[in-house]
Amino acid sequence: MSSWEHVDLQYLFYGYSAAWVMMCTFLVRMDRRTRRLTRDLSVLQQALTESDPTTWSSSRDQTWPGPSV
Repeated sequence: MSSWEHVDLQYLFYGYSAAWVMMCTFLVRMDRRTRRLTRDLSVLQQALTESDPTTWSSSRDQTWPGPSV
């Protein structure tokens, strides 16, 4: 094997290694983001089920007549 082929194989190894590192980093970041969003969603669902639906309409401004058709 010539020295040029050896250099080409080194660059090929470095390129594939960099691609694998970037792909694994991306997957770890997406997993963390998914877990955080799942946790936030469960907190919001819990807050929604614990809230009283009768207070939703009372917070609205009752003096505003709404859109006229």
